[in-house]
Amino acid sequence: MFKIEQIAKDAIKITATQRLSAESFSEIAALADPIIGENGQIRVLIDVTALQGWENFAAFKRHLGFVASHQGFVLRLAIITSRAWQRALAKMAGLFLHPDIRAFSPRDAGAACRWLL
Repeated sequence: MFKIEQIAKDAIKITATQRLSAESFSEIAALADPIIGENGQIRVLIDVTALQGWENFAAFKRHLGFVASHQGFVLRLAIITSRAWQRALAKMAGLFLHPDIRAFSPRDAGAACRWLL
């Protein structure tokens, strides 16, 4: 489960609240794709402090496919997490993916939003 909202003309915020399902990524695409179509790119703020993983392997596989198909349209990706391994993963992903990726602690959520926008 997650909450998704548009926070600027070209930006969305995704807050993961439980386990992600394969359908989660269709819902994210339903909001993100029109923004990409209008602006060419999108900025994404993801709060994963409450993320409990994926419902199953199919959901994880769909997540990877979503990232592969959308990463070229993401200008900036800010990740809010309290886990050191997720911050390290974000740093490594930044070496291979298109967007500028930065991870922030929950206490720096305001800084994450300012950097994103």
